[in-house]
Amino acid sequence: MKKNQNLINRFYRDIEKLAVSDLPVLLIGETGVGKEVAAKKIHDQSIRKEQPFISVNCSEITDFAHLELFGNDSHISNTKIIGKFEEAGGGSIYLDEIDSLSLELQASILRYLQEKKIFRQGAVHPIKVDVRIFAASQIDLEKALRKGKFNEILYHYLNVLSLYVPPLREHYDQIGSLALEFLEEYKRDYPVEISGFSDEALMAMMAYVWPGNIRELRKRVRKAVLTCKSRLVTPECLGFERFYFSSYYQALEVAYSETEKNLIQFSLSRPNSSLSKVADYLGISRTDLNKLLIKHRIT
Repeated sequence: MKKNQNLINRFYRDIEKLAVSDLPVLLIGETGVGKEVAAKKIHDQSIRKEQPFISVNCSEITDFAHLELFGNDSHISNTKIIGKFEEAGGGSIYLDEIDSLSLELQASILRYLQEKKIFRQGAVHPIKVDVRIFAASQIDLEKALRKGKFNEILYHYLNVLSLYVPPLREHYDQIGSLALEFLEEYKRDYPVEISGFSDEALMAMMAYVWPGNIRELRKRVRKAVLTCKSRLVTPECLGFERFYFSSYYQALEVAYSETEKNLIQFSLSRPNSSLSKVADYLGISRTDLNKLLIKHRIT
């Protein structure tokens, strides 16, 4: 628990430090960990907090990416399009899956970072825009560099500051509070009378490994809000009807093992302790104690 708490405390301290700067930030982490949420937290604590925060999934705009990002010049079209960079003017832009952009567009973003100017589609002259960039990738950008699929100079510009966003399993003690936060958020959108989570639901969430991370947690809570008929969310509401019973016993086993390990370590720390005295104190044989020392990797 202490290790997890230290991890999340360090994560929030890093957010505070990054909020003071105005340099680009590369967010690193598994799919669904909440990299966009982390970027928004940095933005909300920065001097740009009153200005727009614009999120772009680069993999969804590949056919019209330049137009989507930088807009067009009025003389080439009857329809004026404001690009995401201009829309974020004075604020921040979050570029998710930036690796999906072509090398040409990567060069355009690099040019912006170097000159603070963008070229609208069809324009002759660039225009000045003030935006802080947050970027994230679904792949290892260093591997993409070696394969020639990502602009090396752009990578170094983006990676001046970086933030590791931990997966949910590395701060499982936050699952309950996050689930309640999402529950309150969805209750504002749907007329339901759910007041919280049952103990069984909380235990199931704590024991689950969350391969989809925060994104999966959010989806399961939304499902519960839409389907749950009781005042408390149950494991069934979260889609854990098959998982709960095994997770319950798994959670008990983990708790028992942790207690067993702590008791042995406490016994060993007593004054003038020896293995024979510890075995006597615990009411077990020396052979059983040796097995437990090996099991818990206590040296």
